[in-house]
Amino acid sequence: MTSIRFYTGTENPEEMAETTTSPGTETRIPRVVDKDQEQQKFPPSGAGSPKGIGFYLLHLYGASLFISIVVASLGFDVVNDALSFYGVYHRDPINQLIHFVFVPCITWTYGIMFAHTSILPIGIELPGVPLHYISYSTLSLAYYAYFYVKIDPIGGTLYLPVMYLMYASAFRIYIHDQKKKSQQNQNEKKEWTGTGGPLRFAFFWNFVGWAIQIWSHYYFEGGKPAIAESIGGSLTVAPLFAFYEGLWVLGINTGLKQTMLTGAATLTRALCHEDPSVMRACASLT
Repeated sequence: MTSIRFYTGTENPEEMAETTTSPGTETRIPRVVDKDQEQQKFPPSGAGSPKGIGFYLLHLYGASLFISIVVASLGFDVVNDALSFYGVYHRDPINQLIHFVFVPCITWTYGIMFAHTSILPIGIELPGVPLHYISYSTLSLAYYAYFYVKIDPIGGTLYLPVMYLMYASAFRIYIHDQKKKSQQNQNEKKEWTGTGGPLRFAFFWNFVGWAIQIWSHYYFEGGKPAIAESIGGSLTVAPLFAFYEGLWVLGINTGLKQTMLTGAATLTRALCHEDPSVMRACASLT
């Protein structure tokens, strides 16, 4: 069941009071609650804890990526435009396989990282996800879902469960870590990083994912990655493109693949005309 609750993060669940109303009166009656039970209702956080520069840098990073995704998405009216742009830089089968593995890795680790960046004092509860705050991960999930379904109702709808599972698992990891930290140090102030384990894990594999993909482009494609052309465009299209690579292997919607390849070929010719050294594929067009 989905619910939305306003919660500032400063309330103490043990001091919450029930309100009873009778004609002409309103009485707040203190109630005794089970602390563990209440912690299941309210999202754990590092509210009130000291925030270092890392906290604000992560917020800035999340905001920058989200804005770049939104701006870049405005340039894609239909799914073929988006896939063709990305397809220009992903021709080699091995490079495609590497992206099929590491694009979801990057997307998921971003979800874990930005689960730590609550931006609104609004708690939401979703199926499979305990009560948590709206963060850049939440905004990204909502916008990706809207954009993908808009440009490709069928493919976007098929991809929704995948996006949601990544989002749900990322937040469950974050919430579990926050509770673990709280139980370990009950007399200390909460830290927005929790134990720090999930953040370190996310940063490491996010870096590995980017590094392997960039290397893959230069080694297998003989050229720069799509992110060098457009950071926002790459982040906007990559998750859906990687998903479609899986669908095409299964023989699903292969007509779209042929349309994408035609569009990518047109874009490649224009790109190679401007700079024949931009990628190895240009040599076959001369």
